[in-house]
Amino acid sequence: MGKLLTLAGALGVIFFGFYIARAPVLWPPFLLALASLGVGLNWVIKASKADGLQMKRKREQFALMLARDRGGRVTVLELATASSWSFQECKELLDRLVIDDVADVNVTAGGEMVYVFRGLLSTEEKESAQDPLSFEVEE
Repeated sequence: MGKLLTLAGALGVIFFGFYIARAPVLWPPFLLALASLGVGLNWVIKASKADGLQMKRKREQFALMLARDRGGRVTVLELATASSWSFQECKELLDRLVIDDVADVNVTAGGEMVYVFRGLLSTEEKESAQDPLSFEVEE
């Protein structure tokens, strides 16, 4: 809808703008076309931002699922080979998750960076969780 409104507004501005000097009565349709151009562009820009945010969320979700499947640990190369993204995109994504405090970076003896995700617990670890407010009083 935003693209259609932008196109119609642009065509209206061009058409009415061309004839406006000869017929001042065309000012109202010209201004209407100009307004529709602005509204259409606004919609297109908002839709583009929403698409970018949705893509970012999907990529984060994929990286987290890969980490879950690999025991909470993943490297940039593993993410790059499991996805269709570039090595640089994978590194930026994993680094952003570290900045967001979702993961930590460990370094192997060979110098490879391993991203370790906290909160990916085994079923046994989850079942052993206890209420932090309950405690037993020893007698």
